[in-house]
Amino acid sequence: MKINKLIWFCALSLFLTVPLSAEAYWKTLFAYNNVEQIAMTEDLVFAISDGALYSVDKQTEKIETYNAENGLHGSEIVRIYYDKGTDMLIIAYADGKIDVLHNEQVEYVSGLYTKDMMATKTINNITVYNGRAYLAMDFGIVTFRLNKRELVDTYYIGANATEVKVEDIVFQDDSIYAFSGKTMYKAALRDNLPDYRYWHTEAVGRIARDTQKGVQYTDGIGNVWTAGGSEGIVRVDAIGSRSTYKPQGPLTNTPYDMTATQGHLYVVSGGRWAVQYNTPGNVMVYDGTQWINISQSAIQAQTGNPVKDFMHVAVDPNDAMHYFVTSYGTGVYEFKGSELVQQYLPNNSSLMTAVEHNPKNYTRTSGGMYDKAGNLWLMNSNTATNQLQCRSTNGVWKGVTVTLSNRDPYYDTTGDLIIDNRNQNHKWFLLPRKGSGLVLVDDKGTPDAADDRSIFRSVLHKADGTEIDLSTLPLYKCFQDDDNNIWLGTRDGVIVIPNTVDFFASDLCLRIDIQEDNGERPFLSNEVYAIDNDDKGRIWIGTTTMGVYVLSADRQTIEAHYTTDNSPMPSNYVMSLAWDDVNDVMYIGTSKGIVSYSEQSTDLRDDISADTAEPDYGSMQQWKLHYSYAKMEEVAYSATEVYGLANGALFSLNKQDETISLWNKSTGLNSSDILHIAYDNTTKQLIICYADGRIDLLSADGSVTQMPDLYQKAATIPVTVNDVFVADGCTYLAMPFGIVSINTKKAEVIDTYYIGDSAQSVNVQRLAVLGDTLYALSPETLYAASIGDNLVDYSFWKPQSLPNNRIVSDIQIANDALYALQDSVLYISKNGSWTRVENVPSLNWIIGHANRLLANQKRVGGIIEIGKDEIHNLGSYGITDIQYDASCDCYWMAAPNYGIARVNGNKELRTFPPDGPANNIGYRLKYTGDQIFVAGGGRWAVESKQDGTFSIYNGTNWRKISSGTTRNQLGLYGYPRDLVSICADPNDSKHFFVALYGMGVIEYRNDAAVAHYGVNNSSLRAAAENNPNYYTRTEGLMIDEAGNLWVLNTGQNAYPVNIMTPQGKWYGLDMYSNGHAIRFETPWEITVDNRDSHRKWMIDQRKQTGVILLDDGGTPTSGNDDKCLKRNIFVDGDNIQLMPEFIYCLAQDMNGDIWLGTPSGIIVIPSTVDFFTSNQCIRIKIPRNDGTNLADYLLGTEQINAIVVDGANRKWIGTETSGIYLMSADGLTTIAHFTTENSVLPSNSILSIAINSNTGEVFVGTGKGIASYKSDASAPQEDFSGAYAYPNPVRPNYEGMITITGLMENTTVNIVDAGGNLVCKTKSNGGTAVWDGKNFRGQRVGSGVYTALCNAEGKNHTVVKILVMN
Repeated sequence: MKINKLIWFCALSLFLTVPLSAEAYWKTLFAYNNVEQIAMTEDLVFAISDGALYSVDKQTEKIETYNAENGLHGSEIVRIYYDKGTDMLIIAYADGKIDVLHNEQVEYVSGLYTKDMMATKTINNITVYNGRAYLAMDFGIVTFRLNKRELVDTYYIGANATEVKVEDIVFQDDSIYAFSGKTMYKAALRDNLPDYRYWHTEAVGRIARDTQKGVQYTDGIGNVWTAGGSEGIVRVDAIGSRSTYKPQGPLTNTPYDMTATQGHLYVVSGGRWAVQYNTPGNVMVYDGTQWINISQSAIQAQTGNPVKDFMHVAVDPNDAMHYFVTSYGTGVYEFKGSELVQQYLPNNSSLMTAVEHNPKNYTRTSGGMYDKAGNLWLMNSNTATNQLQCRSTNGVWKGVTVTLSNRDPYYDTTGDLIIDNRNQNHKWFLLPRKGSGLVLVDDKGTPDAADDRSIFRSVLHKADGTEIDLSTLPLYKCFQDDDNNIWLGTRDGVIVIPNTVDFFASDLCLRIDIQEDNGERPFLSNEVYAIDNDDKGRIWIGTTTMGVYVLSADRQTIEAHYTTDNSPMPSNYVMSLAWDDVNDVMYIGTSKGIVSYSEQSTDLRDDISADTAEPDYGSMQQWKLHYSYAKMEEVAYSATEVYGLANGALFSLNKQDETISLWNKSTGLNSSDILHIAYDNTTKQLIICYADGRIDLLSADGSVTQMPDLYQKAATIPVTVNDVFVADGCTYLAMPFGIVSINTKKAEVIDTYYIGDSAQSVNVQRLAVLGDTLYALSPETLYAASIGDNLVDYSFWKPQSLPNNRIVSDIQIANDALYALQDSVLYISKNGSWTRVENVPSLNWIIGHANRLLANQKRVGGIIEIGKDEIHNLGSYGITDIQYDASCDCYWMAAPNYGIARVNGNKELRTFPPDGPANNIGYRLKYTGDQIFVAGGGRWAVESKQDGTFSIYNGTNWRKISSGTTRNQLGLYGYPRDLVSICADPNDSKHFFVALYGMGVIEYRNDAAVAHYGVNNSSLRAAAENNPNYYTRTEGLMIDEAGNLWVLNTGQNAYPVNIMTPQGKWYGLDMYSNGHAIRFETPWEITVDNRDSHRKWMIDQRKQTGVILLDDGGTPTSGNDDKCLKRNIFVDGDNIQLMPEFIYCLAQDMNGDIWLGTPSGIIVIPSTVDFFTSNQCIRIKIPRNDGTNLADYLLGTEQINAIVVDGANRKWIGTETSGIYLMSADGLTTIAHFTTENSVLPSNSILSIAINSNTGEVFVGTGKGIASYKSDASAPQEDFSGAYAYPNPVRPNYEGMITITGLMENTTVNIVDAGGNLVCKTKSNGGTAVWDGKNFRGQRVGSGVYTALCNAEGKNHTVVKILVMN
């Protein structure tokens, strides 16, 4: 296996589409200190270490590394396996991606990664047998055919096809054995393995697992190769001699801070925010070729003290090997080369500690820097004195107290320290949080506070007078460039103090705001953690989500933008930057490792290519989200509103008028996937906690304040909020590592509490406050501390007794007492001891209020109210949360499928459900009969077992057809599931059919199920004849112009196409291509050719991948005159043969061209090609327009899941990972590109798209919800009889497009004011034209009536009146 040649071939193919400088050089600097798995080929031994791959040549002992820089598709490899029979190395990633190395090529297999499924895609083990790889998954087994690089089947082997975590797979005696914990599953290889009934359990032990697989191998000459952890790959030869092999690299892949000077790079992997992160204290020094690594254990062995959370390295300007390391908790360390010289704490320096009795853990320091005289300066945190520390050239320490007239002297957290290039007496430093701002100190040349001058500014002003409040912007970075400007990296972009400003006298600043060609303004919203400049004066800016931007030397343009998509960067979360001015290298530290960039040319190439530079294509007001609100989770209330959380989405009910409002990204929220809500009655704000760590504060006026603090730390700490507790204006968050307290009034984090012994992390799941005591419940222990104590100090947190000395599932406060739920039994704490509450039934959950405890009874589901002396039964409701509202003496409840429910004192129940679809899975959308039908099913190799409830949208309201109702109406054997296709009768929209991937076809009239078609009453056949109830797999419903229903049948050689006539008679049709029967593995929809209705286009998406064209000769129920052909090989205009691994979708445009979506972009079969005689196709090339005469294939690196053609023949293209592209009719121009970043799309993984041809509204289905967009194109009309404009009237707060629709094709629209003056001229896209409400000068027009004069090329004309109110 010649891996070297292979990898560089892949590197070339990877970067051909990336417009970087031809003389730019990237290098990855990963850690390789945890080898857990190896694989051995004939020549090489491969190893995984911390998710990265390397190899050693068994003969030459040469070590090679492999990563995204040279061809692989990820940076988190979890398993490797070498199959000798096929000479293939299988590389499996954590997200389900698979690479195959074979014959000097790397091939990417995306099937598992792109598969729509609920379970995790982690591959636990790989076993190859007879040319198939068997993947042990958390849910079962996935099989993978090596020679075709495709997934074959999925086996759910548990009882009734339930999920089973499979840890390993063994083959023996013509049987397959799957190991799951203490259970072993067995099936005969001759059996139908997708059928769970063939799998039987046996006790583990009879069949032996290969415990050395992936851990140890013996080669042909007696060498034993082993995965040696921190030693790397270990070889022991036949005589016992031992050798180790691992690449040079740093100790870890988390470069929290980097410093480059004197030709060396210094890296520490610490961190802190409110408190320390307890990150191991490692120091790494790189000279461009070799690493010096100093581990935490080595330092701790010498000091005997804790070693953690290293913050910064300050290097002696006269000696590159003499340097100091600051830490957030364990003091300061002095090093000489790789040797520790001294640890400095309060006992041997002037350093101050945050906790007097524990200086070894709480001596917190941060930024450090040498002055030109050789003195070391650094910052000391959590102290009101000696905040600025100085160590003189003779080693004497002196603390300097910085007195600020306008700020509390206690510095909770300090950040970067900058000694001014122009005046060494001037020291700049950050106060990043909790009263954040910028400080400048003039020490007058002596480390003596007596004559110091200092100023603190938390408010700055731009030249136009605009105020910038630094106290609301956490500050992350302070940097002085070579022109002596001071740069601040903040939560919301970059602020600059110009070198002309006297900071003592002026608060003048600049805010970097550069608009890119695509309209984006990245420096107004991105969090900036890192800033540096290079030798050309360009500024490099590292963000937490968007990679690195490079500003031109004049600060006017963005010269380059590097991300994981166009560089080897392993993550877009940039933690640090460092410019090496000796070697002209920029080091980029990300949350998953370090890369370096260098160049020889004088200019960077702009990485924003022509096809991604989109115009501003409308506002958020053109978008609408259609979330499901069926799964109610939580409620909270204010004086005027009741808030409900359902399926991760938020809505509210006005108590007075009972109107419902929906809250999402289109209405101002900053994210989706909400976990918890809570109302702060002190600040009158709703606290909204998201799954990604973001927090929004929603005020009564609808304004939203974002708190990104936790989200910014997602790379270093878990950010899932387990519980929210609001008490007296302070909000406490229960986190997987401890507790976070926030001040909602200031929208800032106050502190973080690590409450375990020695400040260890504790998974806090529930919080409660009783009196002045804060309780924290973890899975093991109940902790408590007095709110008045120093909660940062773990010693104040004490474990509490528990009922029966066993863990409890919940705690709540009510009736001035602490309650606990243990094994469904309720207990109350009295005088420090626990007592069972009598006369209370078994409970599911409890919720506490001031004078009552509300509980849900087990079995019956009833709600009871437990007061101090009595218990009341409130009734039986299937609810998940309940709140008592004293203002109306009623209860607000979260009622699944019914929204918010209200019960008054008379036990009268009312429900308030928001309108929405049945669920958030938009697997297949179809517009038919003036309605949008949503099938929330799924399938690939096997069914996905999604509930068969589906939804219908008429443009105003949603209707849900439940699987339970369908089952009852038809008397089915089970609940319908996996709806994959829907079609409506074109003559009766209330008459429609649904196809199920396993349960045949169901017919509906007036939303009621009237018939079920399966193997017993139709020509349909089952994929598993012994189980037709769940294996009658159907797809691709279509009703032709004669009223015949067409159905595709999966897994059958006989009758792959079935037809039911309007009279109800079924016909099964065989299809033959070149004499071979066509068998569908995974078919898609049927498309009737828009030029010849006798012709039907179909695709088989996988396994037997190809395009099928059937000409039924005008007699669809007879196959005698049929003509059919299936093609899976095409030849493009450059005579390159194409054989797509998968074809995901097919669409025919208005020109008759067939567009196919594949894993690598789009293939077009032109209408001029006779498909029956020619395999010619087109791949659209997008010119780069960069002087190279090169071009890229249209979306050639994207998996295309959906293609839909709008009324202007433009293509809406849905991708697997990059959202939606709107392309011009010829595919050469990107009109718009919508993602989760610039729209309300709930996910960038697009499952389906459908367009309302009358209005042009585009519906987008994702796995996390459905969104719709008011497009500017619709189907053209025959006349102007239905022409109208919307919105009309146009109200003052409306900022979107004004749409004139119902037009004829190519209509010219002239918009004039009341005086007849022309204010806008446009042309229709199909049947729709849009106007932005502005005149030719780009100014918003005034109030009045405007007339749209519509003329269709002289054939017809009409006028439409529009009322504008400004």
